[in-house]
Amino acid sequence: MSVFNIKNSIYLLTSLLLLSGFLRFYNIGREDLWFDEMVSFWVADPEISILETFNRHFSTEAGPIIYNLFLKFFFELTKYDPAYGRSLSSIFNILGIYLSFILCSKITNNNNSKFLFLFFASINIYLIIYSQEIRPYSMIFFLLSLYLLAIHHLIYKKNLRYFEYILFYFIQTLLILTHQFCLLIFFAVITYLIFNFILNKKRQKNLELLIFFSLLTYLIYNLFFNININNFPEWITQPDIKFYTNFYFSKFFGSRILGIIHFIILIILIYRYKKKLAEKELVFFKIFILIIIISYSLPIIYGYVFRPIIFPRYLIYLLIPILLIISIFLYKIKNTKMRNIIIIFLIILNFGNLLTESTIQQFYKDTPLYKPDIKNTLKTISNSNNPNYFIDISDLENQNQIRAIAHYLNFVSSKFNFNTSYISKEKIRYKNEVWTICLTTISKDNCKITNNIFKDEYKENIYYSNINLKKLDVINEN
Repeated sequence: MSVFNIKNSIYLLTSLLLLSGFLRFYNIGREDLWFDEMVSFWVADPEISILETFNRHFSTEAGPIIYNLFLKFFFELTKYDPAYGRSLSSIFNILGIYLSFILCSKITNNNNSKFLFLFFASINIYLIIYSQEIRPYSMIFFLLSLYLLAIHHLIYKKNLRYFEYILFYFIQTLLILTHQFCLLIFFAVITYLIFNFILNKKRQKNLELLIFFSLLTYLIYNLFFNININNFPEWITQPDIKFYTNFYFSKFFGSRILGIIHFIILIILIYRYKKKLAEKELVFFKIFILIIIISYSLPIIYGYVFRPIIFPRYLIYLLIPILLIISIFLYKIKNTKMRNIIIIFLIILNFGNLLTESTIQQFYKDTPLYKPDIKNTLKTISNSNNPNYFIDISDLENQNQIRAIAHYLNFVSSKFNFNTSYISKEKIRYKNEVWTICLTTISKDNCKITNNIFKDEYKENIYYSNINLKKLDVINEN
């Protein structure tokens, strides 16, 4: 029997959402930006025109521009600072969790399931990590939760008003224009509609029509802006044999052991209660299962036939159906003792894993940096007798991407009053020596000195987190 009356439910809901917010907002600006975050930060500069924003985006990014436009407007309303950009992701992340909780409330009457889901989502390390990145993944998570809630409303409510149809079209079009992988969600819903018609002779004509118009909108956008799946990064590789043992669940849940455990439990629960999917309460889970299957199968097949495109963070939205299925199906287990053992086991595992992450460890000790240590790099340059630096990534040929890095470095220098000066390649020959900054995460040649404007010997060689800083003599032709 559930112990959740209205007062207790409100208290627990508030407590878990506050915990969720605390884990996401605490120390949100501690680390500097990844390379791709630097690109978003540069594209969304509120001081430039919309036209320049479009030009910057399509010269550096592989996906649609929707997220960067949201980010730009958010900066205009708040402050142009990375911490505020990450705050937008955290807001999307928390709203996505809350809307998924509302969805859970609509598809099950079991309060225990709802709050178990809320607990799992609130402390999920993968969601926490991407709530602190200036990238679109938390927005995708939010939009899918909103979209699934809208689908439920459209399917089960009769006599919808026109503005509700317009709102639904807006939501699903926004979702599909946020990332190419969101197309997979639409394929899953379309597959559900086809099977529902074949097996039950039922049609959702309004939903079919709205999906058609959204896909048409995406096609027009795609043709106009030349956005296609071939723009995915070339460094993505096809999953190896280890992938098929847990399907990125090790990433989703923080460790290989936890990933395998959650994956096995998910498969067992789906298999155990597959016959109950015809029940009115569980019909919506067919969409969840189709989203999971199609989100893995189509990109994997595409990768074998054409080129690899699947990557863990592109599938962050799968945590919604995964956690909902686990949280709700666990309470279908009639053996109370076994059910409670499994639930307590999962709670202890997830909470215990969180304690091993820097998200918790940062409260009581200094934790290592995982992102490029820009501040200490620039501080070293500023304290030297030569404040000039050059961004030396020989395999990064896109000059706008280098400008995005330089833009962020200049922002950090200005923010902390460092005495540093970015030198472009054309002006280096006028200097006798210069610092070179190489981001190790995007350097294929391990930051070797490959530029012929520098001498082979270096005066200093310093390593910070994800950065190799060298002081080099310049070959001066004069």
